[in-house]
Amino acid sequence: MALQKNITQDNGVTCTYHAIKSINLSQEHSHATIMINSYLSLETRQARVDRPVERKIYRVSGDNYETYFKDIELLKEDESPLKTAYTYIKTLPEWSDAEDI
Repeated sequence: MALQKNITQDNGVTCTYHAIKSINLSQEHSHATIMINSYLSLETRQARVDRPVERKIYRVSGDNYETYFKDIELLKEDESPLKTAYTYIKTLPEWSDAEDI
């Protein structure tokens, strides 16, 4: 799973391939942390293993945590923390037009 979207980074480089590197869920504190790595392309991701152009970290809490990451949501058929994280990320304005790849 990954997202495809042209995003120009602060350094002027445009990345087209974005993959979630990690998801940390804290049921005790009711928050999730999602790290997304951005690469020039799928090909550079495959060639360079884990050397992204940029990493972004998103913290999910409050109503969004309750909606997307509460235990009951993760137990639904055909759901996983990874799939749920991609679904959540695509609700954010900067990712709203990203395509699943």
